Amino acid sequence: KDIAPILYQNCATCHRPGEVAPFSLLTYQDAAKRAGLIAAITEKRVMPPWKAEPGYGSFANERRLSEQQIALIQAWANSGAPEGDVKDKPSPPSFPEGWEGGLPDKVLTLSHKFAVAADGPDQYRCFVLSLDTDHDVYLSGLEFRPGNRRVVHHALVYADSTGTARKLS
Repeated sequence: KDIAPILYQNCATCHRPGEVAPFSLLTYQDAAKRAGLIAAITEKRVMPPWKAEPGYGSFANERRLSEQQIALIQAWANSGAPEGDVKDKPSPPSFPEGWEGGLPDKVLTLSHKFAVAADGPDQYRCFVLSLDTDHDVYLSGLEFRPGNRRVVHHALVYADSTGTARKLS
């Protein structure tokens, strides 16, 4: 009743079957065997990934854990990750099939696939994709869908309204 809601709200988007994270956190068994890891990476604020610095604005759908949530995870892990009463456990979240944000108005794809080695250091690449519109448009949402979710986990996306990126690419 205490840990599952935190994991469902902040982790399950990526940590579920078929998604980018290397393991699921939808069941007690999934989370309990990784309790120490979950406690360590949440305490260091590595997970959930949220790069915005605290105190400099508020964001819709922010996935930053509170100090109380981190302390609760720590206490749970340190006490042996007890399951608690099964009747108090909330239902796991449900997720839509396909596009998370619904059918998009426009889909942009790379003109060629980018190969990533099976091992080695993280790679950071810049790709420029044009909207190819003949009029101004509003960008109200964006969903990044890598070809191989086991390899590509995160993306930083920028909208360049000046055309500078296109000139540099």
